[in-house]
Amino acid sequence: MLTEGEAALTRNDLDEAEKIYARVITLETDQYDAVLLTAVLNSKRGRYAEAIQALNRALRHSRLETRETTFLAALETTGELSQLPAGTRPLCLLAHYHRYLRNSDHAQAASAIRYAKAAIAVGDHADDCWFTIGVVHRAQNKPHASLEALLRAIALNPRHAGALHAAGNIHQERGDLLNERRMRAAALAAAPDDVFYAEPLLDLLILRAGDYREAVTVGETIRTRQPQNAVANGRLGEAYALLGEYAVAERYLRKALDNDAGMVRAHYGLAWTLLQQRKYDDAIKECEASIALALRGERAAFARELYWLLAGLYQRQRRYQEVVEVSTQAIRIGLQNGDIYALLCSAYYELNAVREYDACVPELLSRYTGGVIALPSVPEAMRTLGLPLPIR
Repeated sequence: MLTEGEAALTRNDLDEAEKIYARVITLETDQYDAVLLTAVLNSKRGRYAEAIQALNRALRHSRLETRETTFLAALETTGELSQLPAGTRPLCLLAHYHRYLRNSDHAQAASAIRYAKAAIAVGDHADDCWFTIGVVHRAQNKPHASLEALLRAIALNPRHAGALHAAGNIHQERGDLLNERRMRAAALAAAPDDVFYAEPLLDLLILRAGDYREAVTVGETIRTRQPQNAVANGRLGEAYALLGEYAVAERYLRKALDNDAGMVRAHYGLAWTLLQQRKYDDAIKECEASIALALRGERAAFARELYWLLAGLYQRQRRYQEVVEVSTQAIRIGLQNGDIYALLCSAYYELNAVREYDACVPELLSRYTGGVIALPSVPEAMRTLGLPLPIR
């Protein structure tokens, strides 16, 4: 479909190209090439405001185009726009194109800022220009200058979702939870149908603020507008699980996976929810599915946590050989905390693997962080180190 769109764009059939790119975006939300080329065709039509909107949509993601021809089309369009007569040149749009080109050439940052400031001087989408300046400064590792520019964009347009979101990112980096939450909530209010702004707010509420009730409220509001939204269903499931409403959580997590079976986090959440309901066999299946997805997507950090959860499930079923295999794999890919060694040592003990148990215990003790180690037998090493003994 992207090839068909490029062919239509090359023969200047802009209406056909627009229809094709719209279909691509329906199949894959915010597909970078399609969104960027939508900006290109709107630029050719003279619909500069729509082109700016499309560029902002593409550039809010860290990924890049998948085709060199997409880059060349954007580069060519930048050159064409810059050659227009001075009075008709779309300065703000050019600032956005140079912001895009900065991804390949950092020297383009200066051009992006220069065009943005020129556009502000003549009142050409000043809010989007300050937003562009803020984003460029953030890429240059100038968070103070970036936040100042973003706040100027917000002052001009309090519903500029992109600027609110970017300001929220800076507050998050600073550990300013209150201001981050304020910005995240405002960004979603400005663009209530865009899950891009819903996801970071839900993550803040669930993972850092611990406000699970508010997460449920936000998630249910999104579901009212988009019942099949996988992210909203997945985060709702997590929130309900953390509130102890496991059956409800399971229902939402299964809905999320029905909409997007590739959501590793939803598989993990469902496995944990099933564990709380003592549905161990089903939880193991979800863990195994999650691990396969995580390893395929090169998400080793997530895979390590999944291996730890799976090892705990096998231990509950007294499948000690599987505990050894899974724990060993988790350690092999970088999980080195005391919990995984406690599971491994315990499994060796139950299997009467004395040599392996004796080798495992020092590894566990070297990672000991306090509290009672839940092992069925306490080695002499614990007494030597003066560690507390469990009461039998």
